[in-house]
Order: sequence, then structure tokens, then C-alpha cells
Amino acid sequence: MPDSPNQKANARLIASAPDLLEALRLAEIELNTAAELLHDAQASENCAQRAIEARAAITKAEGN
Repeated sequence: MPDSPNQKANARLIASAPDLLEALRLAEIELNTAAELLHDAQASENCAQRAIEARAAITKAEGN
């Protein structure tokens, strides 16, 4: 039975997961840095919130 489009998409996602996780780890670092350096309170808060969300996704991906 040939792979369905959904199965192929899932396989591509699984194959890319390590790269996606590493990119998210780097993004979290950059977001935390930006949150500390920005002089605009709202932008800083937004970066900090995105970093928290990134950390939650990383934790979930790592099974912790």
C-alpha cells in the first residue's frame, strides 16, 4: 500500500524534528537576550513571553 500524503508529511516532520528543536533552542536564547536589551517595555515583554513559550515546547519535545 503506498504512503498517503499524510504519512509522507508526518515522516518529513519526524525527520526534521532534531533540526527544529535545535532552531527553537537558539531562538529561545535570542529571545531572552532581546528581552533584556530592548528599551521598549512592551516589546521586551513580548520577547520574554515568546521565550517562555519556546522553553515549554522544548521541554515537551525532550519529554520532561
